Amino acid sequence: IYTILFVGASDVYKRQDLKYIGTNYLVFDNSGKVVFTGLITSNLTILNTKILSEGIYLLSAGDNIKRKFIVMR
Repeated sequence: IYTILFVGASDVYKRQDLKYIGTNYLVFDNSGKVVFTGLITSNLTILNTKILSEGIYLLSAGDNIKRKFIVMR
């Protein structure tokens, strides 16, 4: 699996293998609550983190992709 996850000033960029196009993703906060969802439509997905409070989040897509990321301002 080719996965790169990095945080910009207000966005999280996720580059994934083309086989995940059409897969739904979920973002969970530290308590396990789903804070937003979306659909992977290309090999680069941009998650807008402006709506998220500072903290640790889990990005989940398909059966195999599970990545933590931190939002800091």
